[in-house]
Amino acid sequence: MSEEFEVPELSDDPTPDERAEFVILRLEQFIRDGRKVAEGM
Repeated sequence: MSEEFEVPELSDDPTPDERAEFVILRLEQFIRDGRKVAEGM
């Protein structure tokens, strides 16, 4: 995969669905980056 994965910014007043999507995308990014739990998100 050559393109950089980016998580969109969260709005000032996100809906529960927007928050859930944000969390999922952040977790995806964490996994793609191959980071370890000790390094944090």
